[in-house]
Amino acid sequence: MDKDYEKKRKIIGEILKAERLSKVYDQEKLAKILGVNQACISKTEKGARKMDVVQLMEYCNALGITLTELSVKIDNRFWTEFPEYRTGKDATILKSFTLPILQLCIRLMKNLNYLSVFALMTIL
Repeated sequence: MDKDYEKKRKIIGEILKAERLSKVYDQEKLAKILGVNQACISKTEKGARKMDVVQLMEYCNALGITLTELSVKIDNRFWTEFPEYRTGKDATILKSFTLPILQLCIRLMKNLNYLSVFALMTIL
């Protein structure tokens, strides 16, 4: 298993907490939306609770973000905190190119219909 597994889970919890706070939700409100108890939210934000993809999607939905948006935030944090996460010159070039395009596509998906995004991605 990854030696930084626990640290990475804590980072994901920190990101989820920041998203919750940006929505001005307390843990109780988010717990009610998700149908769980407040302790579950606390454990998630501390990185002490494992979540599967479906649970993570439900969490994102409750926070009003997409799983893709969360993934970009996680990727950015991992990129800066774990040197081994970025491997070689190609990864740096790829990240500097794909991240702005992915962020643009996310913005377009929020504001336009999916057909427009598909057309843009076809061009790129």
